Amino acid sequence: MKKYLLILCFFLCTIKGYNQQSMVFNYVCDTVHTFTCNNGNPPPYNVGFIFKENLFNYSLTDTFFIKADFGDGTNQTKACYYNPNLGGTLEMNNGQLEIHNHFNHYYLSSGIFDVTYYISDQYGNADTLFHPAEVYLNSNCAPIVTRIFVDNNSNCVFDAGDSAISNVSYSISNGISPFYTPNSYLFNESIGAPLGVNFTATVDPLPIQQLGYNLVCPASGMINFTHNGPDTLNFAVNCNSNYDLSIHSGVSFNFKLGNSIFAVVGIRDISCVPMSGTYTLNLDPQLSFVNSLNAPTSGSGSTYTWSFSNLLTVGNGLGAASNIMYFNMDPSVQIGDILCYSFSVSPVAGDIDPSNNAGNLCRTVVSAVDPNFKTVDPVGAGATGAIAPNIKLTYTIGFQNTGTATADHVYVMDTLSADLDISTLQVLYSTYPMQLYIIDGHILKFDFVNIQLPDSGANEMMSHGFFAYEIDQNPNLSNGTQIQNTAAIYFDYNAPVITNTTLNTINTALGVKEVHSLKTSVYPNPFTDMFTIDFDKEFDGTIQLLDLSGRSMFNQQFHGMNYSFYQEQLSSGIYFLMMKDAEGIILDQKKLIKR
Repeated sequence: MKKYLLILCFFLCTIKGYNQQSMVFNYVCDTVHTFTCNNGNPPPYNVGFIFKENLFNYSLTDTFFIKADFGDGTNQTKACYYNPNLGGTLEMNNGQLEIHNHFNHYYLSSGIFDVTYYISDQYGNADTLFHPAEVYLNSNCAPIVTRIFVDNNSNCVFDAGDSAISNVSYSISNGISPFYTPNSYLFNESIGAPLGVNFTATVDPLPIQQLGYNLVCPASGMINFTHNGPDTLNFAVNCNSNYDLSIHSGVSFNFKLGNSIFAVVGIRDISCVPMSGTYTLNLDPQLSFVNSLNAPTSGSGSTYTWSFSNLLTVGNGLGAASNIMYFNMDPSVQIGDILCYSFSVSPVAGDIDPSNNAGNLCRTVVSAVDPNFKTVDPVGAGATGAIAPNIKLTYTIGFQNTGTATADHVYVMDTLSADLDISTLQVLYSTYPMQLYIIDGHILKFDFVNIQLPDSGANEMMSHGFFAYEIDQNPNLSNGTQIQNTAAIYFDYNAPVITNTTLNTINTALGVKEVHSLKTSVYPNPFTDMFTIDFDKEFDGTIQLLDLSGRSMFNQQFHGMNYSFYQEQLSSGIYFLMMKDAEGIILDQKKLIKR
């Protein structure tokens, strides 16, 4: 039986050659998630290559040529041009010119193959990228089984009484290139690997700690071995006593006038101890609760509460509790109005980071929205999305099956900005089970295999999917740095749906100059005439309120742990609240909405 091997390759090409256009390959993937072992089956081996290129300073009238030399003496070339009736060639998505195309190639023998990629245009511009050991095919194989588990009897071996954990990042390298690198895995995962090869298996201790565990065996997180037969790799962890409950919410990037608001709330616990508790939703007076996928345990009017139990972190949002909700808008709402709701989760006592136990979400009412979208929080100020350096960004992606049949497979490709720190990536929740893969250190693939997503005509509520992740900026980004993000959503074999592009721009005037341990909570937010600031410890410094232009509206020295602000004359709008020490260093800041 022939096994189909898929090598997922994305070329992000910046083009500025003819009339200031040029071609530069920015990215090509290797076999990082290709099972290169053919499990004893003889050749030929069918290998697929999927291309995506972003083109700049070109038009839909231009023609491009893509070529791959497969390393076995053969090659393929394809012309890419615009055809409105033919998907997967040259397309314009949200003002961005792109190529979507693919090659299939049959390798007639086992071996390691170098692959060379080319792109050219009708004007004579061209670029070449060489990838050594891109394809690694072998039929003389045996399994490698990986186990990551809680070692309850401290003997570094998985045995009776130990408990498995899943969805933890690990990698296996053959010394040439990464052989297998899922960002998450299922316990007892087995992959076929060629015999006689020296491998290194690695688990990063930091993500383990972020999930509520400590890596204890091997403490280095690294196992070196020669693969001479079936091998089992044991990575043992123990449980730490910390927990961190957090709550997050997402909606389409604006509210559509006259429509119900479709929202999702996700709860996550970073702990190896199951947690139980409640979460509460407080609605804007101009929003009314309609229903939710999981019914509230109590509530009426503008406040509703839900219970959750035995919440346990297993990574990638799979251990999170999520809920989908509908709200209606009051008939008096107008385009341009800002509507908000707040949410919180408990218990708080003993939580190592209570600052993420509550939040609020505000959106502007518009005339139309797209059910396939991407949002960023904080949105930032003004058209450029001005934000401070060194603050965490939370991205939410929503998708909907608007077709006429159930979608079997959905996946989302998301290329991160070079100004974000991939090592800090944390998935917050997902409304459907998914696997996360990290390609070449900056491209994310969120894979919903066998999702069975119903179409909107069959089940409107369940035709939607949501997930969210958070990530840090790179430290101390310079003033004016722009952080953009766009995702491509693939439904089965259809051409991708390209989301809107989020934009944040670094404004160092808003920046936190130094990281301090001060944490504050501000409520209510939005506020009418008064809000309260609670400090997690004694504060001695200045409280300042700025409007969007940076004008100081309030500046007050304060010493204590609780401060109430009352200002009846303040105009409605968005404000920035800053807490500064005696040297003027910003210790914390919040964005506030004044109704």
